[in-house]
Amino acid sequence: MTSMTWMTILLWLQGTPTVDVSLEALSGPTRTGVLVALDDQHVVVDVDSTRETLDLRDLLALTITHAPRTEPASASVWIELIDGSRLEATSYTVTNRVAAIRIGDRTVPVETHNILSVRFHPPSPELDRQWQEILRGRASGDVVVLRRSKTSLDQLEGVFHDVTEEVVDFEFDEQRIAVKREKLEGIVYFHATPRELPSTICRVQETNGSVWRARSLELADALLRVTTTSGTRCDIPLPQLLRCDFSAGNVTYLSDLEYELAECLPFIGTRLPDKRILQLYAPRTDASFEGSGLWLGAGNDIRQYEKGLSIHSRSVLVYRLQDAYRKLTADVGIDSRVQGRGNVVLVIKGDDKELLRRSVAGKDPPLALDLNIEGVRRLELLVDFGETLDVADPLNLCNARIIK
Repeated sequence: MTSMTWMTILLWLQGTPTVDVSLEALSGPTRTGVLVALDDQHVVVDVDSTRETLDLRDLLALTITHAPRTEPASASVWIELIDGSRLEATSYTVTNRVAAIRIGDRTVPVETHNILSVRFHPPSPELDRQWQEILRGRASGDVVVLRRSKTSLDQLEGVFHDVTEEVVDFEFDEQRIAVKREKLEGIVYFHATPRELPSTICRVQETNGSVWRARSLELADALLRVTTTSGTRCDIPLPQLLRCDFSAGNVTYLSDLEYELAECLPFIGTRLPDKRILQLYAPRTDASFEGSGLWLGAGNDIRQYEKGLSIHSRSVLVYRLQDAYRKLTADVGIDSRVQGRGNVVLVIKGDDKELLRRSVAGKDPPLALDLNIEGVRRLELLVDFGETLDVADPLNLCNARIIK
């Protein structure tokens, strides 16, 4: 029996929808199979005729590739929880400090002390900056955000009570006012002191765009039961599940880290000040030196990456690692746009100890770097001159990430 295993048959007999998934590992090839079980530590998949149990710490993401789908309704309310979860809902009401949030065909109860903000209009370039400034502001109470015009917001502090589909019951200066929601950009809840929250093990994305930051997971009865880091619980039907991202807390992209030191030295001397040299030659984050994406490969096998570093020779980058990481992984090669030219020497040091020295040429296939950095606190990357000096030498470290 190959095309359908006993586990798949059992799921089908029980009425549980068969869910095909793609598993992207921190290193190694992407795998596909049928989802069988999922919890805080492991995922179980049925691959061909074999059941496999995988540690979540070794996975980057799980993506649903085939499942019965329900078409998501258009969102009319955008909600952010204090733990960073972002929900796109079709309805938002509050009774006795408990919000009823409608997502798809289900209603999720959320206590208002777990809610940061609610926006009644879709994000817009004209108002996003003002909205973010209000969120970052130091208010002494709940805030109603008034929509003065299509380009202007105002705010008023007070106390929220119940919220209906039409009005927000708002107490201001000891008076209760029923503020029409149509006049508001949104509302921001007051939190006196930030709460310490447990770590996120997974970001769970639904087909409608909602993203939950989970501290625990359980797959049961065709539902993914999620508990967020702030304690909110929700059951996501498998047809509404899109992706589980396990990189949170376990993976850090180098392009998201601030380096402690950056030095650039062109092969031909220049009288330009160091600041100007850095502007011209400093490593680029999540983009090439041309300002577009990062490319590796050749011919029909060129891949574009969203995350990574592009580094000219001769450059040195030093990172100070605050947490304990096990390894550094990346796809490494000369940028495809130089069409097989270029040559550099890549040297990686951990706490001044050389961990890797490798010549990289434009004609080489991409190198799958998987380097042990356990115990390293000072990580140094040197891209040195190669045989072609500094001609056609942008070295791309694509998806460069450090893993706990």
